[in-house]
Amino acid sequence: MIKTTTNKETTTWEEITPQKAQEYLAMNKNNRNLMPKVVDSYARDLKEGKWIIGTSTICFDINGNLIDGQHRLSAIIKAGIPVRMEVKRNLSEDAFKAMDIGKVRLPKDMFNIAGVSNYQNLSSVIKLTLQFEQESFARKNHRISNPELWDIYSMMPDKYDEATKIGFTYYSQFRDVGVSFWGAMYLHLTLTKKHSPDKVIRFFDELSDKISTDNDTLRLFRKKLRNMRELTGSVAKSATFLVLLIRTWNAWITRNYKAKLPPQLKEGEELWFI
Repeated sequence: MIKTTTNKETTTWEEITPQKAQEYLAMNKNNRNLMPKVVDSYARDLKEGKWIIGTSTICFDINGNLIDGQHRLSAIIKAGIPVRMEVKRNLSEDAFKAMDIGKVRLPKDMFNIAGVSNYQNLSSVIKLTLQFEQESFARKNHRISNPELWDIYSMMPDKYDEATKIGFTYYSQFRDVGVSFWGAMYLHLTLTKKHSPDKVIRFFDELSDKISTDNDTLRLFRKKLRNMRELTGSVAKSATFLVLLIRTWNAWITRNYKAKLPPQLKEGEELWFI
């Protein structure tokens, strides 16, 4: 174990075994939600020898709480393979905030190197796609760290790039649906729900009024969104908007051209994209 110390903060290089990873995860008190797909990807990289030593850090605060690294630790347990990693301890709240600011810059640099210029919209597409994967209406419960954001993007960069471009294309056509919603919906419907890209694009064309249609459901959706924008002064982002969006897709895919689109969930109702 190699150890350095700076102003009470310590940095060590440790061999993180599955047993030690389990012990460290027990110190996870207030970390972000665990995303199984990220853990699966890390574990797969470990098993295939693709994990790059020195690119990941495990961090603990001054109270010994784990504040960064839960996905990597979970992957070590799942893969059953020890990994040599940097471990930082005794990080104050201010020090961790400063470290997180540094992490904000790092993914931007990586995205720029990869030729991805619109980091903000791309990150929004990725985060909303993860929310859709968990079939959740609550955006605030799906925070991910910036290093994790880059790792997720690296799993399928072409798909995320394509989805973000599609988001821009249809946002320019119909601005009552934001870039991230167009992009995340495209990924979710094609990759998770297994609808053909051509079918989803056809829906987007009709929904955005790029192609005229006699579908009363789509007309009603656009009318409701215009009313919401007039009330709020911005593009809809609420759970109510997502309910409307899901109902509209479900009506379109089942050829229900006269759906009523109630904006609220009924008591006990389970609703998601079909």
